[in-house]
Amino acid sequence: MFKISHKLNYFSHVNIFSRFRNKQKMPVVEKPLVSYMLFKKHEPSSDEIIKELGEQITETASSILGFSGILSSISDLSDAKRKAAIKQEQKTEKITQTQRIEKNEETYEDNDDDYDYDDTSYVYHEKKQSLFARVMSNFANSVSEIIYSIQDWNYQRKARKEEKRRMAYEMRNQLQYKIIDNGLQTILDKKRVSKILSSKKISVKKLEKILEETDILIEEKKLVDKRIQEQNRLNQLKSSYVRKLNQYRNMFASGDMYPELPELQNYQNYTFLQLQEAMNKLSSLIDHQKIINALKKRYQDGAEHYAGSDENDRLKSWLPGEINPDYDKSGGRQYRKELKRICKLFLIHSRIVGRSIDDFKNVSKTYYSSAKNKIEEIYELKGNLRAAEMVPFVGVLPKAVRVADQYNLTKCILHDFEDITQKYVKNGIQLKIKKYGEQYDKIEEFTKAHKHSSKDKQYTEIMLNMINNVKKEHLGVYAKLYSDFIKAGLSIKHICYNIRLKDGMSLAIKTVYILASAL
Repeated sequence: MFKISHKLNYFSHVNIFSRFRNKQKMPVVEKPLVSYMLFKKHEPSSDEIIKELGEQITETASSILGFSGILSSISDLSDAKRKAAIKQEQKTEKITQTQRIEKNEETYEDNDDDYDYDDTSYVYHEKKQSLFARVMSNFANSVSEIIYSIQDWNYQRKARKEEKRRMAYEMRNQLQYKIIDNGLQTILDKKRVSKILSSKKISVKKLEKILEETDILIEEKKLVDKRIQEQNRLNQLKSSYVRKLNQYRNMFASGDMYPELPELQNYQNYTFLQLQEAMNKLSSLIDHQKIINALKKRYQDGAEHYAGSDENDRLKSWLPGEINPDYDKSGGRQYRKELKRICKLFLIHSRIVGRSIDDFKNVSKTYYSSAKNKIEEIYELKGNLRAAEMVPFVGVLPKAVRVADQYNLTKCILHDFEDITQKYVKNGIQLKIKKYGEQYDKIEEFTKAHKHSSKDKQYTEIMLNMINNVKKEHLGVYAKLYSDFIKAGLSIKHICYNIRLKDGMSLAIKTVYILASAL
């Protein structure tokens, strides 16, 4: 009775099963979540946990069975607990009575100093009960730890499941964001993407792989987009370059020399940087050509620039009248009178022709002086600054551009020569000289058409010699002036026609010498 009461008291005191029953598990969400990466690194497998739990249960049961053979397993302990709980209610009264009797016996035994305890005494049972209590306490603690381990394992399992679910949700959101943000809708299969984003059965590992593949696809798309952007930039720059190139070409007048620069023409295969460099060079050439065009206006003045108003009028005017001899006058005084009249009229026309020759001489010399100075500027024959130094060109001026500049500027001087030739020579003094010679021929024919007396013959010789000398003098001066003028023009033309093949400097020197000698 004593042993049973103490065991019951122990179970009532320990009540390990009530501890398990009353223990409240914390919800999964209230416990701190284990980091996913730490879980992947340190999580034990389920097999390891079960193996560890089995080893703890075996060890605990073995220690208990070594002291007593009360329990063979955890299931036996549960059965004993249920039986003890049922018997406890049935023997409550007996325990109360037993406690009264034991209390009386203890009082009696305390008063008996000579009582000797044997193996069945109170002390023996107390020691045995104490040992049993310690064993049961250790066992209870071990079982509690096992149950706690099982609960913790179950919690961790649910926490891992929840963590995987959360990670899968975040990965799907991340995948959706990457697809939308990087414009992959047109590249990826819409059905497959929709299935991945809506399915909840896809594992985290598979989502990780999909994200890695998506990142690779994004990088490839970025490279493609970059190449497209670079190509678009290159195409835009090419369009701008073509416009500038056409602008540069249109800056040259008809008949001008256009510098053929391969580095400017072969732009189709240029890289962006090469095309930028060519664009900068082309911009410099455009600025250069703007100043060359300004110089062309200064170098090409026009024929009127070299003649005064009176000279301009006299050179372009006709003779005041015709010389028409009267053939009805047969001889004698009438013949001499008519011859005198037409010779006098010829002399008047000679004075007009002489003034025109002087005007042509003045125009020619003015042109020679101007042309000489301009050529010296163009070809740097003077010690002063050349005209081209006013041009803001970056870097060394290409030879083709320098030759083109020399040709085009020299062509302006040649244009003035041609303008003078057309206005003042072909349509001016040359027609006047031709008419002047025709009038002398008419006078000579008039003298030959009549039979002359000896007296008339002598008079005719005197008059013809007089007007012929005047004519020869005027025509001689004009011939010399015209020859010098044509020679100067030909030398300038020679520069333009041969500058591509020969050194323009030597040609310019020869031309300057010719112009200087004509002054």
